[in-house]
Amino acid sequence: MEQRALSILDLHCLADPSHPKGYISSIYYDTYHLKHFYEKIEGDNLKRKFRLRWYDDLFCKPDDPLRAFIEIKYRIGSGRQKVRHKISVPKKILVSAPLEDDIFLDLLYGNSHEVGDLIPLDLFPVVCISYKRRRYVCKRTGGGVCIDVDIRGSRFNSNIFCAANTVSSNMIVCEFKDPGLYDLPMAEELYHAGFKLRSFSKYGECVSQIMLGGAPQFLARHVI
Repeated sequence: MEQRALSILDLHCLADPSHPKGYISSIYYDTYHLKHFYEKIEGDNLKRKFRLRWYDDLFCKPDDPLRAFIEIKYRIGSGRQKVRHKISVPKKILVSAPLEDDIFLDLLYGNSHEVGDLIPLDLFPVVCISYKRRRYVCKRTGGGVCIDVDIRGSRFNSNIFCAANTVSSNMIVCEFKDPGLYDLPMAEELYHAGFKLRSFSKYGECVSQIMLGGAPQFLARHVI
């Protein structure tokens, strides 16, 4: 399925000239009662998502700084918006520090004024999720397209999930950054290849698996 999707995108798109592929990791913040997780699975029209995201550099040494971002994603009905603030954090902290470490709270709240919003005071780092991404540019519109695979939840806050193991998803996520891309032939070809038009949350999927003892929440491939 992954190779079929890549062949379709290779036909209709060009590889992104700046960042054609990479490895993305995010630490998601939520309350102890997982308020923002339940907003997602209950389909609330008003949602916010808080995360610390970075793009791994395989040639970066552990003590070297990595570029990371404090991000807030908003959804109001069908509308979406994201604000982000760039920070620099040593690689060894991002990739190996336990989520119970206060450094992740310091990074969130120490930069809250930079994202222009009041961040709730009851957030904690919940899970670290990583995946591989390939980026493309549509030949027809110039809009961005990406495909994500190998989605894994690898670190969990033991104060919230006392016995969580690594979880993974067999989902292949193809995301159109420009809504107009849904009318393009590649979207129809992806549908015929077995993809489904569906809202999907990597955070929601990984936490759902923990709650269900490791069972994937979704089995079908999809297009966002």
